[in-house]
Amino acid sequence: ESAEAAEYLVTPQVDVLEKLAGSVSPAAVLVPASTDGTEIAGRLAIRLDSGLLSEVVDIDGEGVASHSL
Repeated sequence: ESAEAAEYLVTPQVDVLEKLAGSVSPAAVLVPASTDGTEIAGRLAIRLDSGLLSEVVDIDGEGVASHSL
């Protein structure tokens, strides 16, 4: 692997988010809908044994999500 490969690895980011989520038990973890964000969200959902909502553009006061699709 080249030195640049480390710049594209999402595993360290998932590791950090998993530790943070485990320590504070958030109701939700929001990540951007970028290529890396969707990869991170999927891996994190599996690690946390949680669900995943993608393409969410709004969350109302009652926690109901609206999707862009």
